[in-house]
This record gives sequence, C-alpha cells and structure tokens, in this order.
Amino acid sequence: MYISVLINSRKHKISCQPNNQLSTVLESACKKARLPKDSYYLIYNKKRVDLSKTIKQSRIPSNALLIAKKSNVKSNNKKIKIAMQLDDGERIRLQIPSNYTLWDVLEHVEKEKTINLTQNEVENSYQQPTITFMSRKFSTIQELKDTKLSAVGASGGLLRFKYINTDINLTEALETINQAQKDIDSSKKSDEEYHKEMKKKLNHSFDNNINNDQIS
Repeated sequence: MYISVLINSRKHKISCQPNNQLSTVLESACKKARLPKDSYYLIYNKKRVDLSKTIKQSRIPSNALLIAKKSNVKSNNKKIKIAMQLDDGERIRLQIPSNYTLWDVLEHVEKEKTINLTQNEVENSYQQPTITFMSRKFSTIQELKDTKLSAVGASGGLLRFKYINTDINLTEALETINQAQKDIDSSKKSDEEYHKEMKKKLNHSFDNNINNDQIS
C-alpha cells in the first residue's frame, strides 16, 4: 500500500504496510524531504495521529493523505513519564524530556542507577544495547543515537532493553559509537546546507519574477 505525506508544500509517496508504525511513515517522508524527523508530527482528517500506533490501528486507508506539521520547541522539550525494562526484568520509571534520543535515555539510566548499559563487554564481545518500543526494535548504535522519543510517539509506555552479542570488542565499539555521532552531525549539516541553498534559489527566482513584472 501507499500513503502520501504533504510536507512543506511537497507531496511524498510512501510505500508501507498496514502493520507499520506511523513513526516509520513520518521518518520516510522526512528523509525524502531531508528534514529532521523529530521536528514534525502527522495530521489525518484534521486530527493529530499517534505515531506509536500502526497504520491499521489508526484506520488509515491506502492512498490516504497525511499532513506533516512542524512541532514547536516547547512541545519537543516537554517531560514525559515512561518506564524502561532491563534485561533482568527490573523496571525503572523515568521522567525525561521527549527530545532525548534513545541513547540519551540509556546514559540517563546509567547515571541514575550507576550501571553500565552502553559499554558492556563479555568474553571480548561487545554487548550491543537494543531498545524495543511497541513493535519497533532499535538495534544499531546509529538508530539509538539518531532516534528521539518524540519521533516514535513515545509519550508514555514501556521501553524494553536487551543486549545482543556482536563480533567486535569494546575498543572497536567505542570507535563505532564516536563515528556514528560524527555521521549524524555530518548528515544534519548537509541537510541544513541543502535547505539554505534551496531557499536562496527560491528567493532568486522570486526576485527575477518581480523584476520581469516591473519591466513588462
């Protein structure tokens, strides 16, 4: 099935499945538009949709049109109450800003509980942290560092934490962690420069149209 998303006056056609979360639809649209996924939310039939729900749960039909609107800074920074379940079953209740990335959440829990979640090694194998929210699993460092709570519609509920074994050691993992952040920062800078250039072109085109009208 397909869903169209209107974002900044441009329509983007998104291929999806009924069981896909709406957060993935928004992410795909923002990726095509080269815009930050955590700065927008979706509207359908004049109502804001819950990004944590699936397309089927939200009763959104194929070929529907959703509108992406920019969130204000205040709503992005609001604190939410959420719980994290560790791999041993312990649940930790948190009250944290919705603009925290999933990696920020892990580091917050590390400081609050004095435990190690992001730099764990067993028998020379780095234990990769993963987080599952609703039906979505975030299992790479890139995903954890680049996904904010607001972007997945996490206004409450439960984050499930688990480790997975990897074929790299902790030293290699730390390099991967640092590189992931550099890649994210570089991508954001590239997108910002792209939109600045597009804005210049639009302004130049607008000025030319005005000058042509005055001449005629």
